[in-house]
Amino acid sequence: MAKKYDICVIGAGKFGNAVIYQLSELGHSIMAIDIKSDRIRRTQNLVDYAVVLDATDPDSLKTQGIERMDTVIVGVGSDVESSVMIAALLKELNIKNIICKASSQRHETILKQIGVDYIVRPEYEAGIRTALKATNPLFITSYAEIQEISDNYAMLKTIIKNINITTKPLASLDLRRIGVAIVTISRNGKTFVPVKDDILKLGDKVVIVGEIKAVSEFQRFSNKIIEK
Repeated sequence: MAKKYDICVIGAGKFGNAVIYQLSELGHSIMAIDIKSDRIRRTQNLVDYAVVLDATDPDSLKTQGIERMDTVIVGVGSDVESSVMIAALLKELNIKNIICKASSQRHETILKQIGVDYIVRPEYEAGIRTALKATNPLFITSYAEIQEISDNYAMLKTIIKNINITTKPLASLDLRRIGVAIVTISRNGKTFVPVKDDILKLGDKVVIVGEIKAVSEFQRFSNKIIEK
């Protein structure tokens, strides 16, 4: 393999395929490896190089120049034995960054014992996020306007309807105290990045970021219509 790819993904099942898609959207050059040819066929329009092989075989991995990779993602989660074998081989080959999917706490523990750098339990993590969203009215009532940008942080588009926050400069609202920041304001067809002296107006469309709870509280307050 003459070319060095940015990232290698081993295992092109549901998890691996989702990772490949996102990496492709971000513009990375990707090598995909899977033992099943039908899975590899599904990735061919997304990756730069795709190969069918058994990643538990060290000789097969070496023929692909895997030792030249900086980052390898192991998406083989359901087959714990294969996942652990592949991770151990990658450690022996001194891969700098190894990311592995784990299907259980026991699987995660084993991967930690052999020195895997980063372990993902997507079903468990998705379950936690789903529970948080289900109990937070912001995600239920504003699903189309909100985007989770990292663990416990979100970006929200909302409209200012509360006259009580339209009479003072942004600096005096002390939004940092409640944990949110206004990123942009759209008014009369124009969008701009606000400065501390700007004053919100009724009908302004704003994009805010912050912790989920703080964003939720700001949205409820800013959308509250006050009778004159």
